[in-house]
Amino acid sequence: MNKGSKTLLRIASIALLAGILFAAFLLVSTQAGLKLFENQLQMVEWVIIYIFRVWGLLVCGALILDYLKGGQDS
Repeated sequence: MNKGSKTLLRIASIALLAGILFAAFLLVSTQAGLKLFENQLQMVEWVIIYIFRVWGLLVCGALILDYLKGGQDS
């Protein structure tokens, strides 16, 4: 894989981890009784859905970029 594709994959992994940690924080705060937002459980659902969409787009973008660049950088 070329350098740009590897960077996109790292960004995708970091975004996925950050989204899952944020959703976990919201779930724990809900269980602890903290009401940070109006519809907190629905927000967790949307965070998980959209973070997987972003992750999928970045991974597909990295694969397409790698294919278009021809694999290895010279």
